[in-house]
Amino acid sequence: MALNGIVGADYGQGGSVMAFPKGYDLGGIRTLEDLKSRCRIDEDTECWHWTMSCVDNSPRVHYWAPDGSGRRHDKGRRASLFRATGKPVKTGHISWQKACCPSRDCVNPEHVQTGTKAKWGEWLSKSGMVKNLASKSAGARRA
Repeated sequence: MALNGIVGADYGQGGSVMAFPKGYDLGGIRTLEDLKSRCRIDEDTECWHWTMSCVDNSPRVHYWAPDGSGRRHDKGRRASLFRATGKPVKTGHISWQKACCPSRDCVNPEHVQTGTKAKWGEWLSKSGMVKNLASKSAGARRA
């Protein structure tokens, strides 16, 4: 990956490749193209695999808010939706990947949906993404 003439290098972090040296300021993400340029694109799945900072194996995106409120940082899916729609994800709502996208590091806004935790639970049940939830509950493990 190259941006502004800088090519990614392996910094010995478990085989991961950092696209830019730690502390390098890219000027902030201002457009979806800026976001996409910081990703490795999978041509088969159309996933945008985030190559920059992660917290708890989840992309952490620092960007300029499209509403002009200044610099922000959010988890990858929330940030990509904000950049794509120009509106932040509603308070109390969460964002999750669609069934077509099995990757935790994908920030393609077309692979993201948003809603309440109850809506997410309904989606999980209908999609079959989580099977045998009862068997994974604490009560079922104690029995």
